[in-house]
Amino acid sequence: MPQTVSTFYAHTAVFKNNTTVLSGYNAFGQLGTGDLKNQSSFNKVSGLSLNRVDGFAAGGAHTLAFQRYSTVQAWGSNQYGQLGGDVTTGSSASSKTPVNVLKENDGSILTGVTGVAAGGYHSLAISGGNVWAWGDNGAGQLGNGDNGFSQKTRAVQVIDESTNAPLSDIVLVAAGGTCSYAMNSNGQVWGWGNNVDGQLLINKPDEAPINYANKAHLLSLPFPVKAISARGSYAVVIKKDDDTVWAWGYDGWGQIGIDPTDAATLGKDSKGNTKEYVLTPHQITILGSNGSRTDLKAAALPADVANQRVLAAGSDHVLVLTPQGTVYAWGLNYYGQLGNNDRNATSHEDGLNILYYSSNPLQVRATGGTAGQPTSSVFLTGVTEVYAYGHSSFAVANGKLVAWGSNLYGQLGFSDPSKSGMQENPAPVPGF
Repeated sequence: MPQTVSTFYAHTAVFKNNTTVLSGYNAFGQLGTGDLKNQSSFNKVSGLSLNRVDGFAAGGAHTLAFQRYSTVQAWGSNQYGQLGGDVTTGSSASSKTPVNVLKENDGSILTGVTGVAAGGYHSLAISGGNVWAWGDNGAGQLGNGDNGFSQKTRAVQVIDESTNAPLSDIVLVAAGGTCSYAMNSNGQVWGWGNNVDGQLLINKPDEAPINYANKAHLLSLPFPVKAISARGSYAVVIKKDDDTVWAWGYDGWGQIGIDPTDAATLGKDSKGNTKEYVLTPHQITILGSNGSRTDLKAAALPADVANQRVLAAGSDHVLVLTPQGTVYAWGLNYYGQLGNNDRNATSHEDGLNILYYSSNPLQVRATGGTAGQPTSSVFLTGVTEVYAYGHSSFAVANGKLVAWGSNLYGQLGFSDPSKSGMQENPAPVPGF
């Protein structure tokens, strides 16, 4: 019997042969294998009734997959109704196999799906340009305007706060832990849910974030964007006109591109502590050896922007695919998820502990070599896709899947005992 969710974002999903395969933590059946056994290799989903999988999302302990213009199915933890089907809810509730997502208004199956996203305990889908949401609503992350913040076990429509009508013309959705985002075809972004770290860019006059928004709020971005990714309490976007990368929200591990100890840039709160959040979009730049900075730019997006694999936010780290087919990473590096093959090079002492992070984007190194002894100037190339889950990272490089970062639950797909903890640089994933 599953236990209460305590291990978050420890399972992973990738494409293989027109479907999705999963690996890692499985205490709630989030791998869809029909059992509750963790897996250290990628497995097909049992009982998935889609003819093909066009997109997927891995939440805290649940998974979504959809067939374009058809249905979305969900499996794993259903503690707050995040599966969207007729499954019992509660701390140990789950489904080991996929269920159809149902609409609350008429009980019918949600169809016409073109994109999905999964947060900690909630889920999002695009259908006909509208956004549907279900699951936990404790911070307003369903965006349906419910002042009671009631969870929803079936999908409800997200409401635009300015029109009080369903949000429309949406082409991409993203989900943080307890917040949500949607981007329209013009590059405008709406956000709703938790805002305690400024992740919705809604601030008080004294520059403290308002706690939440329970309807979709148009973000005060100074420019249109072409993609957004989110996780935890932060978001990252690609600027539409020049492909530069910007971020805002929680910066505790430098994922906004600012050293979390930089009080001069971050400012201080009323208690004199350095703020841990950034309330305006901050441009991500690369620090060169001579001290100069250059713009980090992202690669071109696919026509199906809802399934972009150019920009990926993990729990506390970010991956960006560049036009040159290389990858840059920044943020937390405790598990080697930045792929620089030497996490000690990103160590910082705070007086009590050694912290591993980099607010400066680091170029991901090539496969092979010995951890802690990177070969200079040898970097991962030929990359066409990137994925970030929890503290784990993936890339498709020269047609092959490689992975690095946390493998505590087998989420990198390595059954080799020598890779059971973490992998500090990319390594080929067996079976790909």
